[in-house]
Amino acid sequence: MIKENIIKGIELAEDILKNSPYETQKNEIIKLFEKTKNNNLTDILLRLIVIDSCYSTNMNRRLFGFEELSKFILNELEPKIELLSDVYLFIKKNFNLLITPIGIDKKGKLKGHAFSIITKYLYFRTKFNFPIFDSLVLKELHYQANLKKSPEPSLDYFEQLKKWKDKYKLSWDKLDQYFWVCGKVRKGGFSLLLKDKKNYLNLLKDLNLDLNGKIKSEKVDKLIKEKLTFVKIQFKEEKIRKIHNLFLILEAEKN
Repeated sequence: MIKENIIKGIELAEDILKNSPYETQKNEIIKLFEKTKNNNLTDILLRLIVIDSCYSTNMNRRLFGFEELSKFILNELEPKIELLSDVYLFIKKNFNLLITPIGIDKKGKLKGHAFSIITKYLYFRTKFNFPIFDSLVLKELHYQANLKKSPEPSLDYFEQLKKWKDKYKLSWDKLDQYFWVCGKVRKGGFSLLLKDKKNYLNLLKDLNLDLNGKIKSEKVDKLIKEKLTFVKIQFKEEKIRKIHNLFLILEAEKN
């Protein structure tokens, strides 16, 4: 994307997240971290359960995942957090530790790393001074920074984030918000961006979608995206207009 569109997109993303379910959930997690200041095993376990619920990291699908991850964070990461100054250097130095397998499946086999939820935990634990590893951000780095497509975490992912952070003088928080919002907008998944149920129903009404019959949620997102791509619509609500503006910026960059 050209610089002007990126700057405009960053501004739009910040505005879009105001008074959204995303912001509400984030604020509740902030309050939880403030109430659980002992950083003991019980505090960490509660934080992880709430983060998993809000961010859909699927840790609840692993047998003994929460318990094992809580102990891992307490023993391996908590001692390092207070000394954390250079985030990128910390990630490089501890990368293999951060991708330690956590939990098992019903066959007793390891379920793999818990990198996503760990970065989200560190994001809140450091008061947003840590980059999140997220599939939506990963896809946006592929689209906007030509990052090689891979579902697995890599140092290249964080290197690209650091380059963008330095270039546009953004915090890790603002950078994560920008790419996450772009990812949601690009796929047509607007529910966490809109103000409330009324906002969402007004969006569906403005788009005049035929949603009768059995339609999966992924299909609804696709229908919303298709409608926005091919039809010019004058939305009544400001937040929806801002989302549409960002959508058009992202679509224009594809051509």
